Amino acid sequence: MAANMEEKLIVAVTDFPELYNTAAKEYRDIHKKAAAWELVGARINTSGKCTLRPLKGEKAKKRWKNLRDTYMRVCKSLKERKSGSAAGGQKTWKYYQIMSFLEPHLKERVTSGNLTADDLQQEEEIISTLEPRPADSFEATILNRLDNIQAQLKQGDEDELYLQSLLPTFRRLTGARKSMAKVEIMKVLHKIEFGEE
Repeated sequence: MAANMEEKLIVAVTDFPELYNTAAKEYRDIHKKAAAWELVGARINTSGKCTLRPLKGEKAKKRWKNLRDTYMRVCKSLKERKSGSAAGGQKTWKYYQIMSFLEPHLKERVTSGNLTADDLQQEEEIISTLEPRPADSFEATILNRLDNIQAQLKQGDEDELYLQSLLPTFRRLTGARKSMAKVEIMKVLHKIEFGEE
């Protein structure tokens, strides 16, 4: 990718805060981010002269990650230089100024183990899809209310409560007496229900 394309990519990304502003609500919406990357790729392909290979959204995203990671490394080395020895006449990275809009949005990630920054971003995107959305919350509220109504109906059923009150006595009976009680209860219920003598 030519330097001109990289500058176009950086400028295009500035128009889509969901791609770099972690505080933006849209930052966690992977569908909006994917659409934004496609728009960034299309914008780069249509601005200026025609390219042989158009930049697709996924390629734009990968190139942006490289640029962003380089910017973060440069920022880190500049901080170390300021706090350490004299800087001398070292040059800064050529895109440092144009990417300085990221400064308020970047947090230094402390990583341990084998995770890379790319792994962390993928994990953030997965977690963002798992966070409850308003629709999920609404469904949970409805299910909770239905459970409450069902519990109230169970509490108000006098027949069920009466039969449950007989349960401790029934459980104290031996096997033969339990069988006899079941038969007698069924006879009484049958007689009352069908009116037979």
